[in-house]
Amino acid sequence: MLRTIFNKILSSGVKGEPQKFIADMNCWVMGRRLIDFVDFDDIKLFMYKNDNIYDNFIDDRRKNYPLREFLRGVREKGYPRPEINRDTISAIQSCRHLIYLIMKHLWDVGEEFTVLDVGCHVGLFGLKLASVIREFGKDNEVICFDIGEASELMPYNIKVNGLEKWVTFEKLAISDVSGPAIVYARQGHTDTNNIIWKLDDSYSYLAEGITISEYIKEHKLSGPFMIKLDVEGLEFEIIEEIKSLIDSDIVVLIFEFSSERVRDKDFFYSIFGYLFRNYYLFDIYYVLSPSMAVPICEADENSFFKDVLQRPYRYTDVLGIPKKLDGVKRLGEGLESLETLERTYKI
Repeated sequence: MLRTIFNKILSSGVKGEPQKFIADMNCWVMGRRLIDFVDFDDIKLFMYKNDNIYDNFIDDRRKNYPLREFLRGVREKGYPRPEINRDTISAIQSCRHLIYLIMKHLWDVGEEFTVLDVGCHVGLFGLKLASVIREFGKDNEVICFDIGEASELMPYNIKVNGLEKWVTFEKLAISDVSGPAIVYARQGHTDTNNIIWKLDDSYSYLAEGITISEYIKEHKLSGPFMIKLDVEGLEFEIIEEIKSLIDSDIVVLIFEFSSERVRDKDFFYSIFGYLFRNYYLFDIYYVLSPSMAVPICEADENSFFKDVLQRPYRYTDVLGIPKKLDGVKRLGEGLESLETLERTYKI
């Protein structure tokens, strides 16, 4: 543990900042974490510093947002309006906002959906959607799931953005089986909690696990659903578990995909075959900042798999639009017409 702490601090280039070095060192040794307040336009989030997502994927201009100034502004003017609002949603042209185009389509065809954000981390995806739902005066529920250190920040992120009416947080490990789960995590990587991959520098802890199907049944939820899956390699097992839900209801899917993590090729191809039969699939690159909406064709699936392996982190996010959704062809054409942006994982 101490070796990991020293390596992390020494590699952060702090030679000219002795006070920062000492503060960071004290936080790591004493088991405490530094927290920043980060600006994501219409929402703001508490995030841990000295952490993978914060250090490597967040634009520095978003960091160190003044919390007290934000709270005063909310008291005087209310919460910020999202960029995609009643005045702008009909003019979406960029892939960056493709999720909101899907939300609008669902509303337009009378589908009052529930969002399940599985692997929500600090809530960026789910709270962004909730902010737009609030803007439109809708009552769609957003249910966010996560475990580990990042989950400690979620209640505060919901509250500071005034989204308690729309967002529910569940500290649960979504899995393909219900019951206790051994979770593997890495120091400084609050985004990599998982129940299947144990790396050399992993530590483990126990969490309560539940399937999506059982959660929906217990809480008497009804579809349609928009389900985002970021579960570090267990995505296909969870898709297998919710097949009956997909078959019986409208389920928009967004899931992380890495062909590098395939453990059973026959199972892998069977799930993709099932998805191709039921969905129009799009490669969107990174769900937190989509840069494209490229159709994934079954006839050319192997080229897609190989292309993903050439990317910086060897993964992508895939969007699935159910073929049985009303007006699906119109929605698909709208997605394909969106402006493609530079591929980036920066937020």
